[in-house]
Amino acid sequence: MFQKLCGRRALRNVAVVTTRWDEVKTSTAMARETDMRTKSTLFKHLFDNEATLFRYDRKLGVVPAQTIIRHFITTTPMPLLFQREMVDEGKLVSETTAGIELQKDFRKRMEESHQIMRQLKEEFHELKGDNDIAAARDVRKEMISVKERFDKIREDCRKLTAIKTAPQAMRILISPTAAAPAASTSAAAGGPAFSIHSHAQQPGSRARSRVNSLSSIPALPPQPASTGQVPTQTPRSRSHSRTRQNSFSSIPALPPAPALPLPGTRENLGK
Repeated sequence: MFQKLCGRRALRNVAVVTTRWDEVKTSTAMARETDMRTKSTLFKHLFDNEATLFRYDRKLGVVPAQTIIRHFITTTPMPLLFQREMVDEGKLVSETTAGIELQKDFRKRMEESHQIMRQLKEEFHELKGDNDIAAARDVRKEMISVKERFDKIREDCRKLTAIKTAPQAMRILISPTAAAPAASTSAAAGGPAFSIHSHAQQPGSRARSRVNSLSSIPALPPQPASTGQVPTQTPRSRSHSRTRQNSFSSIPALPPAPALPLPGTRENLGK
């Protein structure tokens, strides 16, 4: 996500600062630093794109801090990919590279929530059939927790897609590049033309862009048919659609606890 936000070109201006060198052995700290440089799960992609690594050792006083600040002062500023896409290309937040990546993460987490909810419902109905009220109650609590997480993800996705392009005056403030005139121009003589967004420019086209800007997470795809099963396209699709719609619509209620016979009743006297 960090790379999607900054863009590959801006990674050369990134500084990775390691701290607490005075709390571990030097050999241990250097081994961890090597892992940061070489492991793809850490910061290897940053250093492959010319990011700089600094050590902040408190035992050296203000010298490490001055070195880091001097690095940024002497580095040529560069706009982030997120800024260029929103300001220069006039994209919505949900249309940027970072926004699309975030929506993929939302969709993945929503799919996982759907799968967990289906499994919990099956377990709940099995326990209810076995009259195991205590276990069914615990499963129902977990279903409520999963539904709350799902609703939170869906609300975050809605907020992301609801963010519209900032007004032109605000866009000039957040852009590190010079403000361009609101007119159409070309990148080079005979080259492809591009347009600077303005309020009077192609309102119909802009409206269509907003409609197609991933304003909502698409419906989940149907589960693949199991081996040896002949797929029935239309009935299976409708059935799965109803299952997906009802997955989070309601939490099943617990069955009533069985009534115990009172002391002195005919059943107890017989025993």
